[in-house]
Amino acid sequence: MKQETYRHLAWDSQTFGFNVADIVCRQWETNQFQVLLDALKARGYRLAYWALDAADRGNNDLAAKHQGFLAAQNVTYVVMFDQLLQNGVFRGSGPGSRSYRDAKPNKDLERLALESGAFSRYHNDPLFPRILFEKLYLLWIARSVAREIAREVLVLEEQSKILGMITLGDKEGKGTIGLLAVDPSARRKRVATTLLLDAQRWFIDNGFKIGQVSTQKTNIGACNLYESCGYRMETINNIYHFWL
Repeated sequence: MKQETYRHLAWDSQTFGFNVADIVCRQWETNQFQVLLDALKARGYRLAYWALDAADRGNNDLAAKHQGFLAAQNVTYVVMFDQLLQNGVFRGSGPGSRSYRDAKPNKDLERLALESGAFSRYHNDPLFPRILFEKLYLLWIARSVAREIAREVLVLEEQSKILGMITLGDKEGKGTIGLLAVDPSARRKRVATTLLLDAQRWFIDNGFKIGQVSTQKTNIGACNLYESCGYRMETINNIYHFWL
């Protein structure tokens, strides 16, 4: 049986307006990786992703050798909610968050959605069009508010202005955090901590045993936040972009 080397990413391709592939093979013979890149280009692909374990030195060297752009180092954190129950601390100090129930995101939410992507690979890659980065994150928050890709959207407000937001979902039985952002004017005021702790209470109240979130290694603030709230690092993946 022939080994699968890549997969067509239909959603990415449709959203961005050009063909996108995901490289899935991890074992390459000499020069065969370049053969794949050439074949993808010939088939009309413009961009290919390759996600690798950060500890996989051989393939990371191969990606760099073929001009792969290290677009992100994704850190996945997990938390066991029963351990948090033992600690008995869930909510942040001060006013708590509320569920956002409007049918569409308002301007505050859209602005925060773009803010949430500041460390993302789509923002980090200088070849990725800014207009498509914005399209992606505005679509993400719109679909989250519509409860298409999120089960809950929590916001923290002050005088009718949304200072922070977090989106909550469900993946393979784990409570997952999608977007998390705080208005620059409200930083260092425990807004993110309040949102995260309120999110953890929501997950527990809805029967989840495990929580999961992915962020970028370069986003030191986010990493520190999750670790301070009981999350432990599970994996680090390097994600490369190959423009064809």
